[in-house]
Amino acid sequence: MPFRRTFVAKRKEHVIGAVVFSPPYVSCWGRKLLFEHVPRLRELNRWLYTASRVVVHPSYRGIGLGARLLREALLASDRPYVELVAVMARYNPFAERAGMLKVGEKEPDRAVEAAVAGLKRLGFDTRLLASERYNTRVLASLPEHELEAVRELLRPLRNLGLARSLPGLKKPFPSAREWEEALEEAGIPELARLLSVLASVRARKAYLIWRDPRLPLGACPLDELLRPEWRERLAPEASA
Repeated sequence: MPFRRTFVAKRKEHVIGAVVFSPPYVSCWGRKLLFEHVPRLRELNRWLYTASRVVVHPSYRGIGLGARLLREALLASDRPYVELVAVMARYNPFAERAGMLKVGEKEPDRAVEAAVAGLKRLGFDTRLLASERYNTRVLASLPEHELEAVRELLRPLRNLGLARSLPGLKKPFPSAREWEEALEEAGIPELARLLSVLASVRARKAYLIWRDPRLPLGACPLDELLRPEWRERLAPEASA
C-alpha cells in the first residue's frame, strides 16, 4: 500500500517503532457507521489518512510506546481525520489511548464463514490458515478433486479483497470471468496464499477514527457528513 507520511521512534540510532499514514481505502465498512453519507473518494483523499501500519519493536512493547508514537503522529498529521482498521485494536486499546475513538467492529462475513467451514470439512485446521507453509502442506496432500473443491469454496469470494493475491489479477474487484479463470489457473502456491489472505479477511477488525481536536467543528467538509452521535463525541465542545 502506498504511503504519504511516516513517523518513527528511535533509541539512539535504532528505529524501535513506526507509524505509516496512507491514502484512504477506496471503500471501508466502518465509514458507514461514522458518516450519514459516505464521502466521495476525492473528499477522503483531501481530508483523511488511513493509518496503515503501527509497528513497535518486540523489545519495546508493553510500555506505552505504540500509543505515544501514534498520538504524536496524529498531532503531526496534515489531515484533520485519520482512520484505523485493525484486529489488534480489539484487544489492545493503544489507539484509544492515543486519542482515537472506536466506532465499531466488523461482524464475520457469512460467505467467508461458509468457505472456512468447507475447508474444515476438507481437513484444514482453520486456526492455522494464516500460515502459507501450513496451507501448502495440506493442499499438497489433497487429491485433485479436493483441490477443485477448494477452488469451489473460493469462487463466491470474488469481491472480498482476495483478487490481489492472484498473479495476473491487478484489479481489486475483477469480473466474474477474470476471477474464474484466475482460480482455474491457480496452483498450490497461489491457493496457499489465497487461504492465508482469507484468514486475514476473516479476522474481526475494529474501526477507529481521529479528528484533530484543535480544529473547530465545520472547519472540514467531512464534519457535515458525520452522524450526530459521532459529531458530538469528536467535537463535544462545539456541539454543546
